[in-house]
Amino acid sequence: MTTTMHTSINEDGDEILTLREVARILKAGTRQVYELTRARGQERSPHPLPVFVIHNKMKRVRKSDLRKWLQDLVDDQEAKRAEARKRK
Repeated sequence: MTTTMHTSINEDGDEILTLREVARILKAGTRQVYELTRARGQERSPHPLPVFVIHNKMKRVRKSDLRKWLQDLVDDQEAKRAEARKRK
């Protein structure tokens, strides 16, 4: 018996992802993704994972928000590398 994951799609066609699906996309462990969603991780990060909560239990991420979050991380790292090169 196999279990499949289904994502739901809201009216604008944007997928709503579970944290397990986010972990799969990021090629990370589910536990790592859950840590990113904890209040401590959200407060400490300059780029907190864009998570929303349904009924205090179900944490979800919009796929478009995940894409933007990843791009922001890449852009930030590239800016830091460029700044480090300027200092040399």
